[in-house]
Amino acid sequence: MTPRAAIQQIARMVRDDIRSGELSPGAHSVGDMLAAQPETLLLLIDLAGAEGRKKRPDAAMHHAYSFMLGETLEQLRQRSEAGIGQATAAMENVRTAIAQQMRTGKLVPTTAMALVSAFSRAGVEVGDEIRGAMDHAMIQSEPGQQNLPAPDVDEMLKDLVKACDGDPFLIQSQFAELTAAMPTELQLSLLEGFVLADDPSLRDAAIGWLLAEPAIATPMASMVEEAAGRSTRLSKPRAQ
Repeated sequence: MTPRAAIQQIARMVRDDIRSGELSPGAHSVGDMLAAQPETLLLLIDLAGAEGRKKRPDAAMHHAYSFMLGETLEQLRQRSEAGIGQATAAMENVRTAIAQQMRTGKLVPTTAMALVSAFSRAGVEVGDEIRGAMDHAMIQSEPGQQNLPAPDVDEMLKDLVKACDGDPFLIQSQFAELTAAMPTELQLSLLEGFVLADDPSLRDAAIGWLLAEPAIATPMASMVEEAAGRSTRLSKPRAQ
């Protein structure tokens, strides 16, 4: 079996474990195994990107690849803190690979966010390279710059609702984890989709950010108030 096929097989096992609600011993050991072969993380990123570009991507596979990356990054962080230089280099290679694939459009927003969330879970700094790539990929380019593929935010939110079974609390916590490394302006841009969504579970989830830090909560309160006012005006009957 090729290393690529082996990573896919492990990801399917983790996906099935996640769906069952109980992780197997094999899933728990994936971090140790991949940390011993850090070059396989570049294959993992390629495979995650390929899954995201499918016509019908499997949201559970995104979670599986994110879990695998997070477990491995945690192991690499521990080894880096112990003074093992190869672990530090491996984490930097992962950052570079993710940033490059984001800039070229090989990682669609949903996939990129799933992989980036692995850093916060592992206690690893995302780094300026990924933050910069995320800015370019998620915000429209300035005039004269090369345009990158525009993210389908609506589709990304639909995937999130489906993955969380419409639970507003789970949606809020998952999205908060996914966007933890993003600049505040970018988080607010995405959160506007929650406030204006047709899906009530997304609108309910938006309320959770009213308890966030002021830089997020204050603009969110204004968004919610404005959306509520717009809805009230539209619902008023016209004068005869």
